[in-house]
Amino acid sequence: MTCLNINSLVSHIDDLRIFMSQSKGIDILAINETKLGSTIKDNEVHLPGYDVVRKDREINGRHGGGVCIYVRSNSNFQICADLSPSDIECLTIEISRPRSKPFLVSTWYRPPQSSPDLFTVFERVIDKLDAENLELYLLGDLNCDLLPDSVNINSSHLLNIMDIYGLTQLITEPTRVTQYSRTLIDLCLTNSPDKISNSGVVDIGISDHCAIFLTRKISHLRSFVHKTAEVRQLKNFNEDEFLRDLRMNEWNCVSMLIHSFIHSFIKSVVVFFKVLTCLLISKSFENTIQNIAAKYDHTNIADLRKLEKISIRSRKAELDLNFFRNCQSFNVYPKFLCFNLPNTSRRDTITI
Repeated sequence: MTCLNINSLVSHIDDLRIFMSQSKGIDILAINETKLGSTIKDNEVHLPGYDVVRKDREINGRHGGGVCIYVRSNSNFQICADLSPSDIECLTIEISRPRSKPFLVSTWYRPPQSSPDLFTVFERVIDKLDAENLELYLLGDLNCDLLPDSVNINSSHLLNIMDIYGLTQLITEPTRVTQYSRTLIDLCLTNSPDKISNSGVVDIGISDHCAIFLTRKISHLRSFVHKTAEVRQLKNFNEDEFLRDLRMNEWNCVSMLIHSFIHSFIKSVVVFFKVLTCLLISKSFENTIQNIAAKYDHTNIADLRKLEKISIRSRKAELDLNFFRNCQSFNVYPKFLCFNLPNTSRRDTITI
């Protein structure tokens, strides 16, 4: 963005065209003191590759005042009429960029020797601009000298408005230098100084004012990776075609996988409950046999046969436990069927 007090656009349009043709990086150019009137057509002040938005001074426009903004033709913008009041020479546009929030660009020319009451109107404009909650860049010849050693009533009014609305002035060098004076009157006010990567002053030799410029960082809204999902359109659902699609698919492999899983699952569940039963009925093999044997008469043949059956059953249970533990070590069964089994050789109590 660039701003220049050109002091008659018609008189310097050829020089401006040469400058713009050599300056490829300017997307927005604000001009102050255009000194245009209704007799001057847009094509007379046309810049190749740019659209122009004008606000001429209504009375004696050819003798002073007036502002305009040139916007690169491929930019999407709109004029903010409610932010461009008729009682001050202020023009505001809203710029929209792809995948980025819109922002406002405004230019204001305040003639020298203007009444301080003009700042009241300007403050109302700033209040409306602030209510938009958008980035704001206001450039123009405000005729308020903001050099540190040049405090006056006009600069005090402007600094007060800037303080109220949290605006930052980016230009720090004198913008109009004569044989007898140096003033910083061409200013750039913004509410988003963190969005600016560069700003400054350049003497382009077209008028007695230097051009001021700023470079706005390009910021894009976060874009998500495009994902394509294929879905079946049920609006024109055809049952016969759907069944034909199902028959054309190879279901043998799916069926084999399902049967294999079911068989493995049932086998795992059987072994699990078998081992669980063994654990519940034999807390410790040796203690179980001793406790039962104490209840029988060792001299009775029938009791001895019962003890022999109990011993065989206990040894079989121990074999089942060892088998299940080996299955765990080789990850034969699903994890939800696996738990830490105690070592039966320790002959201590088994707890689930």
